[in-house]
Amino acid sequence: MKNSDTNELQQIYIRDAHYSTRDEISIVDFVTVLVKNKNMLILSTIILFSLGVTISVFIPKSYTYTTSIEVGSRIIDGVIQPFESPETLLAKMQYVHIPQALNELHPKQNKESRYKTTANIPKNSNIIVVEAKGTENDHDILIKYLQNMTTKAVQDSQLDINAIKTDIIVSKERAIDELNLLNNSSNTSEEKKNTLKNEIKAYETEIANLRNTRVILRPMKSIDSTETNNTLIILTLAFVSVFLGVLSVLLVEFIRKVKSNLT
Repeated sequence: MKNSDTNELQQIYIRDAHYSTRDEISIVDFVTVLVKNKNMLILSTIILFSLGVTISVFIPKSYTYTTSIEVGSRIIDGVIQPFESPETLLAKMQYVHIPQALNELHPKQNKESRYKTTANIPKNSNIIVVEAKGTENDHDILIKYLQNMTTKAVQDSQLDINAIKTDIIVSKERAIDELNLLNNSSNTSEEKKNTLKNEIKAYETEIANLRNTRVILRPMKSIDSTETNNTLIILTLAFVSVFLGVLSVLLVEFIRKVKSNLT
C-alpha cells in the first residue's frame, strides 16, 4: 500500500472518530442540559404532577358489589349431597345467568365491559361468590342486576328440585298404598309392614331435608373502594411526572439544535 493511500485512510479514520465522539451524548451532556433548563424541568414536572393528581381525584372510585348463593342439597343414605356440582352451577352462572342479567340492564348496550363480573367457588365449599365492579353511582343498577342474576339461578335450580321431589312423593305414595294392602290382608307378616313404614319415614325425611339453591348473602357494596393505596398513587404520579419532565426538556433541546443546524 502506498504512503498516500495510508495517509488518506488515516484522515478518514480520524475524521470518523471525531464525528462519532462529537455526536455521542455523555452523562455530563445530559446533566448539563437538565441544569441549563432546570426551571423548565421543575415547572413541567409540577404541572404534570398537578394534572395527574387532579385527574385521579375526579375519577369516580370503584367498589366491589358482592352476592353469594349456595347449591341446593338433599340427603341420600344419611349423607348430604348437592343436587348439582358447584362447578356445574358456576358454569351456568358464567355462561347463562350473568350474560342474561347483563343484557337485561340495557339490551342495546354491552354492559359486560363496564360492569366487570366474576364468579368463583371458595375452596371446599358449595358456595358461588359473584362480584361486580362499579362506582357508587351504579349502586342501584348493580344491586338490581345481582338480584336478577341470582333469582335466575335459584329458579333454574328449583325446576330440578321439583322434579326430584315429585319422584320421592310418588315413591312414598306407592309405599303407602302397598302398606294399606298389607294392613287389609290377614296373612301379611309384621316384618314387611315395618319395612314399608321405615321406607315411608325415610321418604318423608328426604322430602323435609330438600334444600333449594338459595341466596346466602344479599347483594351489597363494599365499604372501602378498590382503588390502589393513595401513597402508591402519589409516588407513581411523581415518578411519571419527573420522567415526562425530563423527556420534555430533552425534546425542546433537540428541537433547538435542529433549528440551529438549519440556520
